[in-house]
Amino acid sequence: FEGPAAVPDEEMLMMLEEFVGKKVRPVVKGEEEGLLVALYDKEGRFLGIGIVVCVDDGRRAAKIYTPADEEAVAKICVGRIRIDRDGNEIEGAGPQLEAPPEAMSAR
Repeated sequence: FEGPAAVPDEEMLMMLEEFVGKKVRPVVKGEEEGLLVALYDKEGRFLGIGIVVCVDDGRRAAKIYTPADEEAVAKICVGRIRIDRDGNEIEGAGPQLEAPPEAMSAR
């Protein structure tokens, strides 16, 4: 979406989720940059991971930084972790989980 104001309301998102049969998370243009993705071939075999550089909605194409063979990619699964080209995490999917104190003392 071009900006936060263009994001569909809750009712529209629910209709879209029902139509596609899974959870939908709207992304504002530019938010996709740096997202970690998993790449699969047409048989469902894992090819590798990549980092989203940009998405061109007009061409229905994504530019992804990856060593995987682009001709073999049939499916892209977008994650929620954002990293830079050097592999450093920029932003995670949620709060960091900490081990309970008793687990730390057992080490």
